Amino acid sequence: MRVLAFCHSMIRPSSAYRSCVTILTLVVSSVFILFAAEPELKVASVKELAARIRPSLVVVKTLDISGEVDGTGAGFVVSKDGLIATCYHVVREGRAVKVQFSDGREFDVQTMHASDRLSDLSILKIKANDLPFLPLGDSEEIEQGEKVVAMGNPLGLEFSIVEGIVSARRDDVLSDLIQVAIPIERGNSGGPLLDHFGRVHGILNAMHAAYENVGFAVPVNRLKSMLEKPNPIPMSRWVTFGGLNKREWSTVFAAQWSQRGGVIHVDSAGTSFGGRALCISKQEVPEVPYEVAVDVRLDDESGAAGLAFESDGKDIHYGFYPTGGRLRLTRFDGPSVFTWKVFETLDTEFYQLGEWNHLKVRVEKDGLKCYLNDELIIESDDTGLRGGRVGLAKFRQTKADFKNFRVAKKISPIRVPSEKVAAINRHVRNLTREPFADAPLIDALEKFGPKTRSVLFERARELEREAERVRQAAELVHFQQLRGQMLKELDQDENKIDLLHCTLLLSKLDNPELDVGSYRRLMNQMAQELRVSLPKDADDEKKIELMNQFLFDENGFHGSRNSDAAARENSYIDHVLDNREGLQITLSVVYIELARRIGLTNVHGAQIPEHFMACYLPEGKRGRLIDVFERGKMMTSRESRFLLYGNRAPATKRSILGRMVRNLAGSRQDEGDWPRINRYLELAPALEPENGMARVNRSVVRYQNKNMAGAREDLNWLLENEPPGIPLDRVRAMLREVDRAE
Repeated sequence: MRVLAFCHSMIRPSSAYRSCVTILTLVVSSVFILFAAEPELKVASVKELAARIRPSLVVVKTLDISGEVDGTGAGFVVSKDGLIATCYHVVREGRAVKVQFSDGREFDVQTMHASDRLSDLSILKIKANDLPFLPLGDSEEIEQGEKVVAMGNPLGLEFSIVEGIVSARRDDVLSDLIQVAIPIERGNSGGPLLDHFGRVHGILNAMHAAYENVGFAVPVNRLKSMLEKPNPIPMSRWVTFGGLNKREWSTVFAAQWSQRGGVIHVDSAGTSFGGRALCISKQEVPEVPYEVAVDVRLDDESGAAGLAFESDGKDIHYGFYPTGGRLRLTRFDGPSVFTWKVFETLDTEFYQLGEWNHLKVRVEKDGLKCYLNDELIIESDDTGLRGGRVGLAKFRQTKADFKNFRVAKKISPIRVPSEKVAAINRHVRNLTREPFADAPLIDALEKFGPKTRSVLFERARELEREAERVRQAAELVHFQQLRGQMLKELDQDENKIDLLHCTLLLSKLDNPELDVGSYRRLMNQMAQELRVSLPKDADDEKKIELMNQFLFDENGFHGSRNSDAAARENSYIDHVLDNREGLQITLSVVYIELARRIGLTNVHGAQIPEHFMACYLPEGKRGRLIDVFERGKMMTSRESRFLLYGNRAPATKRSILGRMVRNLAGSRQDEGDWPRINRYLELAPALEPENGMARVNRSVVRYQNKNMAGAREDLNWLLENEPPGIPLDRVRAMLREVDRAE
């Protein structure tokens, strides 16, 4: 407790913070006064509400790549000039969207006016005027037991209304949901939840199918914040989000292919016979012999998806893929099953149902070798197809994920060599390999009497504890390796450090499966797309103007709007690139790194009080702050002067990473996720060796983990270096605690 009290004593709110709280209190009080003055509305019957709501309700239709409707939901008009609210999961990324009114009028959506994936809300813009819209209430005022009505399109039954009550307010599924005693079916999502005055208090959400006969709605106050600060994106750009990178892939026979980070996803049937669809890589294929590989995971094992190779880009190719839990090698010589030749279909113990499976094919002059998880399972002497492309294939209604696609002369096995495994295990405590419990062993143990069972269970508990220690060792090795890579990158001249790479390594710390390379390619491709649009004579300020347009107008990047969950997720740079939503610091990192890639070397980070911003520091001129939360608005030199004094700009890349680590540690405290918090606090002094508070925090973590030598190292450093703001008498007191604990 004394150690924790020491840490808490380091934290004191600033006068600026207290001033902000005072101002916020006055503003909130004024708002309540305004609401109190609102005239009382008239209560309406369900019949009256149905007539009032129906003209403002719409059916939201998403279209597949061929223009056919592949999903529907509900929405409602929130402004007379064509703004329509719905759920994010209804519209989905990469899809064109239409809306249909009850009178049969249909409109193409022109703009994704605002979107928030974490709140599961979207606002659509259509080209229309004088639309009847629904008034928005205050979701903070809706109370348990209050009567409400919902209207939507459940299971395709368009413009249906139902009455119920507010059951509770929940924060265990999505933060602060409204639970209602109304079943929310597919097609209801995006519809309005209203009180009997006709005011919208929530947006219906049917994503939580695990709660049978229970409905949820997202509070309408989240929608209000999106209306106040939209992030409009033209639909011509929206339909490219989450789509395949056209520089790397081309598709054949439709189906819906999408890409998020390093994972390609496919769903819906292709237009070829049997629902076949192809995704062809644009990589150069080496001369025979060569190898092609991918990791694949099926949503449903009755489906089929895997590798396509030696393809003519149309109907002709080989395929190696799981189907119905078995592995198959087929040659496709045309458009129908009558031209397909199945060489082999086999059951194999090496296939892991429902898991990622590694497929690899070696194409040789005299045949084919097909591997599953590094095991050779199918060989063929067929040489009928040679000289084609490689890629991915899927069949029927399969939903599948692909990652780690590669084509090369030789692809290394995924399995760790046995000698390397043995070397690693020699450094881990020797674990006794228990023999198989065959009859002789059971006979021998049985003779020890009735206490044998309790002894064996104690042995099992010991092995479980040992397994936990080995898992912890694996996590620590992962941490050490990533820390080493990060510090190696940082141990360069400041201008050569790849900040994006370091922040992705920070994400990989918590997500070991993260494909760092795919996000680096994504950023480079964004920069390439932006570069080709820049005029040859563009000066720095013109480049910044066009970069703002590219990031905020065309691609919809915006600042986080809500909740601790959003803050945590948006502390990871990969999430920011995927979702186009970030904190000040992570959105600034994207801004700075994109600027660097188009030749803007004078855009940096700025550590300002209780905040972080990008800044423009032209040589020989005053610096100017750039507010990424305000769509890249550049402040004047006068506005920036006070905040940019001292050593706040440019922020070093080490200090930026240090601040991101502190954000991550803080975001995990409410969850009590101490293993992760400990890793962050252990990493911080390595990033900022001169940061006294980082040393204090790490000494506490080391003390709590009984690493007294490490705690003493940090405390002695504090006493020797006397960093500002650290009370040395408390450091000496903690050092005495460490001495007593040994």
